[in-house]
Amino acid sequence: MGQGMSEVAPGVYVTSALVARQGNVLDEHGITHVISIQKTPISPFAHRQYLLIPAKDHISQDILQYASQCNDFIHNARLNQGKRGRKKP
Repeated sequence: MGQGMSEVAPGVYVTSALVARQGNVLDEHGITHVISIQKTPISPFAHRQYLLIPAKDHISQDILQYASQCNDFIHNARLNQGKRGRKKP
């Protein structure tokens, strides 16, 4: 996919916080919803919706406690056609 992004399901990507801060990359892929899993929030872009999961990057962190919340966020984004069409290369 380039830019350090992986499409893990149609319209669902996994990437680093560095890439998630690059509005042009998000625009290029039509990304409208972002889940950020880190202690400090990223600076949001006005035309996107964000879910902050305040987890630390440590083996003892129980991230499963956030699974339902993340699933609901992704499900609602897809139901509402949150992902815009991709720009053609």
